[in-house]
Amino acid sequence: MEWLKERTGQLTVFVGILSTLTGFGWAGAELYNRLVVVEKKIQSSAAVRASVIEIEKRFEGLDVEIVNLKDRVKKIPDNTELYKSIADVEADIKVLNNTVEGLKQNSGNPLAN
Repeated sequence: MEWLKERTGQLTVFVGILSTLTGFGWAGAELYNRLVVVEKKIQSSAAVRASVIEIEKRFEGLDVEIVNLKDRVKKIPDNTELYKSIADVEADIKVLNNTVEGLKQNSGNPLAN
C-alpha cells in the first residue's frame, strides 16, 4: 500500500510538472505568434513610411513646378491694350473703306470704278 501511495504521489508530481511545462510552452507559443504579428506590422508601417516620404518628395517637386509656372505667367505681357488698338485700327479701316466707296460713287469719273 505504501508503494501505491508513493507511486501515486510521484505520478501526481510528474503530471503537475508536465502540465506546468506544457502551459509555459503554450504561453511561449502565443507570445511568439504575437511577436511575429507585431514584426509584420512594423515592416508594413516601415513600407508605408517609405511610401509617404516618396509622396512628400513628389509634392515638393510639384510645388516647385507651380512656383515656376507662376513666375512664367507673371512674365507674360498684358495684351489687352494691343487688342484694343487692333480693334480700333480695324474700325478705322472700315470707316476709310466706306469713305472711299462713297467717294467712288459720288465722283463721275468712270476710271475710279
